[in-house]
Amino acid sequence: MVATLDAPGLQSHAPSVTSSTTEQFSGLLAKGLGRAHLVLKAGPPSAATKHALISACLANVAYDRQIEDSRATYLHELVKLAGITERAAAVLIQSLNDVNADEDAIAQRWELAGLLAGEGVAGIRDAMSPALEQLAAHWAGEPGNADPPREPARQLVLHGGLSGALFAVAQLGRVAVAHSSFWDTGQILDEARSVIGPELVAALADARREDPNVDAYLRAVEADTAASADAATRREEHQRARQRMSALPWSEAQRLIEHEVRGTGHSGMRWSQWGARAPLDELEAAARALVELPREDLELLRPYLCVFGRRAFPLDPQPIIELLDDPREKVAWFAANALAQTTHPTVRAAALRMADAGPLRERAPDLLAANWQPGDGQVIERLLRNEQDAHRIHTIGLGLKKIAERQLSADLVSALLIGYERTPCSECRGALVEALQRLEALPGRLRAECRWDARSETRALVAAET
Repeated sequence: MVATLDAPGLQSHAPSVTSSTTEQFSGLLAKGLGRAHLVLKAGPPSAATKHALISACLANVAYDRQIEDSRATYLHELVKLAGITERAAAVLIQSLNDVNADEDAIAQRWELAGLLAGEGVAGIRDAMSPALEQLAAHWAGEPGNADPPREPARQLVLHGGLSGALFAVAQLGRVAVAHSSFWDTGQILDEARSVIGPELVAALADARREDPNVDAYLRAVEADTAASADAATRREEHQRARQRMSALPWSEAQRLIEHEVRGTGHSGMRWSQWGARAPLDELEAAARALVELPREDLELLRPYLCVFGRRAFPLDPQPIIELLDDPREKVAWFAANALAQTTHPTVRAAALRMADAGPLRERAPDLLAANWQPGDGQVIERLLRNEQDAHRIHTIGLGLKKIAERQLSADLVSALLIGYERTPCSECRGALVEALQRLEALPGRLRAECRWDARSETRALVAAET
């Protein structure tokens, strides 16, 4: 049975691969672990395991879809290894026009379909055009939906040649006609030019004159290109404004904070940029203002805490420690951010109390990073073993990553191995693998499965060893 370290008393950190229950196999797929590949390689998959794999193909289950790699290549490899290519293709064909799927699921399905089409699997290319047409009709008729997923159009460009590219552009143009706020960066056109060649330019010019949908799409791309130039100018101005803000004395920063947050609901997180660069005497003035601020003044309390999000609190940290139990929105979290930069015996003691029973127990590793002592790895191990909430496990893993960056030592190995097993995030898992490599403590069995991890950077880490 594949161990997942969900039981606090589990001993093994590098489980062997023999067989897997369906629930466990689904868990491997959800995390993007390469162990799923080794499970399938170890023996013929059961019908339930095949079903779990098909289900994973239809739903993007990545923990953080914004930062994690696409799972399409990972799932494509597993589908082939499980011997269910034809079955997966049939299911994907039926799902390509599913207007009720979320945009991440749509993108994954179409990318998987494209990989199968590239292998010559029958039926997929023929299904793409009518499926995209149905999706575009839905997006055009849906109120407020001006930003449909681009992956279906991209796949038609890759696998439909010139006619497919023109059709894809026209379908996105239908959405542009229906929604004046439609925008497009032109990446699909760039890819089409690289795939099809210069003949695309002339074909688009002809199609634009004849088809208002093509014209609408191209105008959206042209508008976005102009807007991108304006955005670059705004970014430069924003950078200059940040630099000016960083040079302000505390008295002026204090006045601007109050103007910014009073009655607006803003939490003032950007003021960590001021604190990161402020001279020590100005930072101390901000610290005194925070200590003296009435605790009921939530509007100012949060941005004052944010000032120390990147810089150690220069006074006695006890007033900040007392905010770790504050029930108001973001106060305790911002207090933990400030304390995470501070090396002090009372901060260390607070971190240990949090790890034992605190409402913010998942933030204890952040506070320990600057207050580390030999043997603290056991604290992190206990947190990782006992926590059941995926979001808290992820936060603990992020704290462990910070510790490994600052305090990497052999007594972290066990915690790193447990973190590898338990974190739901493939991005964090890759960082823990890198830390284990630096300690020369990555077990051979984990190295073998990292070669098939959902995250390409993790695969590259172990590939570089050989």
